[in-house]
Amino acid sequence: MGAYSIGLCDYALSLYALPGEVGSAGNPQPTPDMMSTCLLLQDEAGLDVCELLWIHWLSAHGIALAASPTRLLEDVRDWQGWMTGMLRERRRQLKQELTTLPATQDPAAVQRLERLYQQLKACELSAEQETLAQLEELSPALSSAEGATGLRAPFAHVADPLQAFQQSLALLSGKTTLTVGDHPSARALRRLALARVPACA
Repeated sequence: MGAYSIGLCDYALSLYALPGEVGSAGNPQPTPDMMSTCLLLQDEAGLDVCELLWIHWLSAHGIALAASPTRLLEDVRDWQGWMTGMLRERRRQLKQELTTLPATQDPAAVQRLERLYQQLKACELSAEQETLAQLEELSPALSSAEGATGLRAPFAHVADPLQAFQQSLALLSGKTTLTVGDHPSARALRRLALARVPACA
């Protein structure tokens, strides 16, 4: 697997855990941590974080999408919709419920709901890990991809990781201007595109 000996799930965890950066003289704006960056892209841009992590992992190996992955991802997106999405929706609903409980609410009842919230959060994470596992199964065999002359559709070799990510992002989203401009989503996508996970032996 070249410089990266870890699979998608471990790579995604390492990328997701990257810290933010404080502002500098040349760039006074602090850079958010990667978790905040990904959540912004999920909540405000409507992008699937698992798919973003997947194409980032592929780009680190010099692989990009070369055609629309819609058919390839049908089953994965179906899983994300009825399982991960359902769990996320229930978790968010319960979180809202917890923030609106009256001060007179029985503390034992509050504890039960808070425990349920944490359980839903854990189930949502497990569903996302299953999504990453499914995405990895759909990917080229990275142990041999770097030396191959060609890859099966819809994948292709693109040596530059940034170019690979941007090409895949355009095909994944159907849009070519997502990283253009100074709005929060564009800044977040540029932050993700430029992020690098330390190489593992």
